[in-house]
Amino acid sequence: MVIFLLVFVKFTENSTEEQKKQWRREIAALKDGIPTITGMTVGDKVGVPRGPVLDGGWEDVALITFENRDDYFNYVNTDAHAAYKKATANVVADKMIYNIES
Repeated sequence: MVIFLLVFVKFTENSTEEQKKQWRREIAALKDGIPTITGMTVGDKVGVPRGPVLDGGWEDVALITFENRDDYFNYVNTDAHAAYKKATANVVADKMIYNIES
């Protein structure tokens, strides 16, 4: 069954727009370095046409797909994943990781 990984982030108060864009580039680059990633989606927040925005204050998100649990578990332990976390740690104030299997 396919695994969908959602990575939500809130940036530090002093993060610049360029640093936020760099977070996106860093996470998107994981697809090129980790063969078990079958899909990677990042993009601009759309919002809603009316009413309150119910986004919980999350500023950006990435949707990553894997063919199965083993591929996801292998991704978590890769050097590329560790390097991404280290490279972006100074701009990420909070993150929420949510996985679903379908």
